[in-house]
Amino acid sequence: MDMNDSDDPGFLAPGETRLTRMACPDCNGGLAEIRLPHLTYYRCHVGHHFAPHSLAAAQSQALETKLWTALAGLEETAAFARHLAETSAEAGDPDSTREQRRSADRAARLARLIRAELD
Repeated sequence: MDMNDSDDPGFLAPGETRLTRMACPDCNGGLAEIRLPHLTYYRCHVGHHFAPHSLAAAQSQALETKLWTALAGLEETAAFARHLAETSAEAGDPDSTREQRRSADRAARLARLIRAELD
């Protein structure tokens, strides 16, 4: 049986594959580096595979997506914390009001930092 008989990168001969510490940009599974005589590529356990340059592009795109997701989450957190601060203030709970305002300020500050890098 040779390499063409299996889709399992672990089937390759010793020295042809090694696990990396990188995650697949499509599914977050672990990536293995496959080194063949005239070809190197990266493959995850579910079968996504990348040439070196396409992996770099996919990682960049995945990172940007994650940053936009983080930005949205932080902005939502800040807005909800402001709402909770108003509710606490109306209820006469200064400790909770202060805590929620701090939470809102922190989330808003982090969101501004990320937005500055994305814009």
